[in-house]
Amino acid sequence: MTAVFKGETPGEQFITLKLCGLEKDQQFFEISLASKVIRVHDSSSESMVVFKFLETENQKIRPFYLDIIRRINKGDVFYTSIGRVTESLKNWNERYTYFRRIDSAIGKHILSGNQKLIMLSSNDYLGLTSHPKVKEAAIKAIERYGTGTGSTMVLSGTLDLHKYLEHKLAEFKGMESALLFGTGFMANAGTISTLFKKDYILLNDQYNHISIFEGCRFSGSRVRMFRHNDMEHLKKVLKIYKSHKKKALIVESVFSMDGDLAPLKEISALAREHGAVMLVDDAHASGVFGQNGRGSLSYFNLEGQVDIVTDSFGKAFAGIGGYVAGSKEIIDYLRHFSSMAIFTTSLSAATCATILAAMDVLESDQSLVAKFWQNVKVLREGLLSLGFDLGRSNAHILPVMIGNEALAYQFSQELQKEGIFANSVGRPAVPRGKARLRLAPMATHDLDDLERALAAFSKVGKKLHVIH
Repeated sequence: MTAVFKGETPGEQFITLKLCGLEKDQQFFEISLASKVIRVHDSSSESMVVFKFLETENQKIRPFYLDIIRRINKGDVFYTSIGRVTESLKNWNERYTYFRRIDSAIGKHILSGNQKLIMLSSNDYLGLTSHPKVKEAAIKAIERYGTGTGSTMVLSGTLDLHKYLEHKLAEFKGMESALLFGTGFMANAGTISTLFKKDYILLNDQYNHISIFEGCRFSGSRVRMFRHNDMEHLKKVLKIYKSHKKKALIVESVFSMDGDLAPLKEISALAREHGAVMLVDDAHASGVFGQNGRGSLSYFNLEGQVDIVTDSFGKAFAGIGGYVAGSKEIIDYLRHFSSMAIFTTSLSAATCATILAAMDVLESDQSLVAKFWQNVKVLREGLLSLGFDLGRSNAHILPVMIGNEALAYQFSQELQKEGIFANSVGRPAVPRGKARLRLAPMATHDLDDLERALAAFSKVGKKLHVIH
């Protein structure tokens, strides 16, 4: 991830770069091309190290940072031109596995060209994008309201469906109020950048989603990270900032690439003990955890104990968009000051109707959730019995750890030849050397689908010497 923003002196710009696992403890650094300064956030010492990287005679700079500087000066890897990206894509040729075309609805089976594939990499966990009641609700909404709203919510784009959906979402999360956003990404970035300003310390799990880190960057707050799900390290970081009055603790409930749950009870207790605002991104827990799919707060019995929850409609809720839920005071403030909520066209009526129908299905029929978890169990146990490494996963997202990026891409391509759609994931979504296939079954898969998938994994895994 590369992003440019204004620095601390006129005309100065910093390039913010996430390290993608090149060094274990460092999470990101900033480089100013104007003043020739490198600022490295070191999560092992909770400090921001500052170097004048052209004045190295009296300073010891690790070779790692010098290598980064050389790469930037060369325009290589991290700071690159459009032309270099295009040239790189040409070099990948058939090994490139992203943006694969799909010629059908997203479901347990899809069409890619003329090939029928079993889909194992969708976030449509419950298969609600094709549920008859959900589709019918979207169609009826289009017939009544048309295809769009034609305005922002703050002007002439607030429908009765928007107000009703916000009310239902607040109830769903056990909060006083809720606010809709155009995407889940915007819900995170818009909430964080609006609520937390330069006088805040934002404490992040190092594996938080990029939308969270972008919100932190936009806010101008100081960002400090703790090692992933490491409560002892979090306690150490909180102790350092014990006297700092304004701080927020931000985590995901289910981490999207590793498939593990955050220990929310412990984190919540620490937030209360240290007077930190707590924000939980519940995108991958909503719909599949908690009573009637209410998410992680319900699952951990933490309703009323977390200040802010953000969520996405693009996973179990079969739509697009996102929202934030919290106290009426917080939501009223965001409604009037979050640019990402104010200056964007409101969600279509069809989207709102889709979400409401999905919530109705969850409320009235828990068989889909039960079937989903049964399928997770079958796929998890099958992959483990074959000898695959699923990392630290203890939820429904199953990362098949491959390590080498080129091998992960090849594995994905070989699986497609066997009739399986399974995404490979490399940098910058995961650290270097941690490439994987990111799997998630759907409630709509039957046993035959999963057995065929396991047979394909066995065949390809042995062929590529990932398993024996």
